Amino acid sequence: MTTPKSKMTCGSINATEWDNGKFSSWQFTNSYKDKDGKWQNGNSIPDWELPNLATLVNAIAQKNAVATRTQNTTPAYLRKENAPSAQFPQGKQGMSEDDNKELPF
Repeated sequence: MTTPKSKMTCGSINATEWDNGKFSSWQFTNSYKDKDGKWQNGNSIPDWELPNLATLVNAIAQKNAVATRTQNTTPAYLRKENAPSAQFPQGKQGMSEDDNKELPF
C-alpha cells in the first residue's frame, strides 16, 4: 500500500496527498461518528463543512504556489544564462555630426 505524502485537517474534513511520481493528487474525506459511536470516513462532505473544505483547498493551493515559485519554471530559452551575449559593432564610438543631420520629412 502506498504511503500518503502529506495530510491536512480542518474541522472534520481530512485532505490526503498522494504522489505517483509524476504528479500529486488530493483525496478529501469527512470524519464522522456512526450510530455505534465509532469513527468513520466518508467521501461526501456535508454543506456545513464546505467552509472547512475551502480552507483546505486554499491552503493546498498556497502550498503548491510556494513550491512552484521555488523551482526554476522559466523556459530554458528565456533564462539569463542561456541568452546570447551582446555583440556591438566595431568601429567608431559615439555620434558624429553626420548622425545629427536633420531628417528630410
